[in-house]
Amino acid sequence: MDVPDQLAELEAAIGHPALVAFLLEWGGHEVCIPSRPVKPGTPHAAALEWLRREVGFGKWMVPRGPVNDRTRAAWETLRRVRAGQSIKDIARAQNCHTRTVSNRKTKFTRLGLLDPAPQDTTKDKHP
Repeated sequence: MDVPDQLAELEAAIGHPALVAFLLEWGGHEVCIPSRPVKPGTPHAAALEWLRREVGFGKWMVPRGPVNDRTRAAWETLRRVRAGQSIKDIARAQNCHTRTVSNRKTKFTRLGLLDPAPQDTTKDKHP
């Protein structure tokens, strides 16, 4: 996966969870980097402060990086599955087919992101 060098440096500086949150909100959009130091505790303060120091103030187009539309949809599916929503409800919310959601869920299970469905352990009584 191609990740721009600045995003790799930003991740090293602020951490993976903060970078993901920043990219989910700003990836593919222009952000205004402030000229003055950013107050800690404000949304994305660490990312904006790093950008202010390393890139400089002004407008900056945030690369999409690994947060393209397909990835966002997959993450949203994972979040909804973990929240216990049905495949039908997830598909309706994301405006996609139930097969798409089911395939993503299967992939997440194979990757170890979801617990596998419990197996039926009853023995067949018929010879």
